[in-house]
Amino acid sequence: MKSMLESDDSDLSDDDDTKETSSVTTVNHHSTESNVTTPSMVVTAATTSTEESNSVTTSNTETLNLSESALLLQQRRKQEEQALEKLRQEQEQAHLELKQLEETKRREAEELHRKKLLEEEEERKLKQQIEEERASLSSQLTQLLSEFNESGKLQEWIRHVESKMHLVTLLKSELKQAKDLQHNQTSKRTEYNSSLNFLLDKQKDPEKLLQPYEIELMKERVKNIYPLYLPKSEIAKMEEQIAQIENTEKKKREEHQLKLEQEAAEKLKKEKERQQLIILQRLIKDGNVKVISDELKRNNPLLRSINLQNKNISNDDVYELADALVENTCLTELDLSFNTRVDDECMDALVRIVKNNHTLRKLYLEDTFIQNNQPLIDAVAGNFKLVDMVLSEFATDDQLDQLDLYLDRNEAL
Repeated sequence: MKSMLESDDSDLSDDDDTKETSSVTTVNHHSTESNVTTPSMVVTAATTSTEESNSVTTSNTETLNLSESALLLQQRRKQEEQALEKLRQEQEQAHLELKQLEETKRREAEELHRKKLLEEEEERKLKQQIEEERASLSSQLTQLLSEFNESGKLQEWIRHVESKMHLVTLLKSELKQAKDLQHNQTSKRTEYNSSLNFLLDKQKDPEKLLQPYEIELMKERVKNIYPLYLPKSEIAKMEEQIAQIENTEKKKREEHQLKLEQEAAEKLKKEKERQQLIILQRLIKDGNVKVISDELKRNNPLLRSINLQNKNISNDDVYELADALVENTCLTELDLSFNTRVDDECMDALVRIVKNNHTLRKLYLEDTFIQNNQPLIDAVAGNFKLVDMVLSEFATDDQLDQLDLYLDRNEAL
């Protein structure tokens, strides 16, 4: 088809060339005659040539479109043939699989049928065997009865069988009672074990206590109900377990009571300490150095900070505080600021406090009348606990720098 289209295209192109040649000849002829014709004839010849050229172009375009359509049609037919071939192959594969599946089902059906026939044959043989045995036993029984009847022992045999049947009835009744008893025993054991586990689990919780009625209920069951169903050995074991639970619960209650008493004592102690602290704070507020010194000597742990600002503290009061602080290990802060009666005469007492007390962390002497602060600074050089100290306004800049050096050293420790 492609070669035919190409030959058509070549014929069309030859015709076009012939037309163009003839048109050119015509044009030349007209151009020759134009030397002797009018201008209107020249215009008519040019128009005719343009129309013929457009006609040739249109014909070439249509021929090209036909060729492309033929190629697309040929490709589409080829794709359809491939798709049909693939579909045919898939149908053949599906048909083959269907035949294999049918063959498998047929074989399975034959196997089932064969097994069924074998089972029926075995069942038939078994029934036949049973019938033969039944017939044999029947004949034997008939023969035995005839022999008994002939010998006069038939009635005796019947009475013997009746007595045996009565015995069987009694045995069945006893067996039923035994089964009921066994059922009741199992039920009571389950009930007891459930109650026992409940008590044990509750007893393991340190925050829970068993109620008295829970133990009493268990004891009542073990004493009056379980002996009707269970042997004495089991009852004795149950009583032992309940006694053990009672002893454990008793110890737990004692420990709980002791804990409550300790908590109450601790609360009472804290309350007393709180009351003492309130009293001490009032005494400190009043500036009662005598009472404060006594508490410091007793090493009262509640007394950790003493604020005696502007309490009209004298040098003698400072000496009394120094005597109390020599062995005190609880006080960490002492504030003697704004007491103008404190001057150089109590320097020995302050030095003794700094040198001998190793618990005090802060000492404030602001706005006192201490003029010579150097002995106190020298004492701080050997103290590694003080981290904050305020001297009187008479301290020089060099002394303050020296003191800061010692305090920074202690703070870094």
